[in-house]
Amino acid sequence: MILYSIIPEEVIYDQDKDNNSNIKDVVLDSGVILELEHCNEGIYKLVRVVSTNPSDYLKDIYQPGINIRISNLI
Repeated sequence: MILYSIIPEEVIYDQDKDNNSNIKDVVLDSGVILELEHCNEGIYKLVRVVSTNPSDYLKDIYQPGINIRISNLI
């Protein structure tokens, strides 16, 4: 897709993730990318799931809004 515009690319494709430092991306072994927001010590809220496999979006463990406990987040 080609977009011809006088508006800078940074404005058009701006995402909330860039403005919020509490949001982290975690890549799982299965290739699923989870966008997590830090809530408390070791607890993260699932904001978004990014996957090329449609069945990943149907799994209960990847539902946006659930809290996930992570001990070591890189």
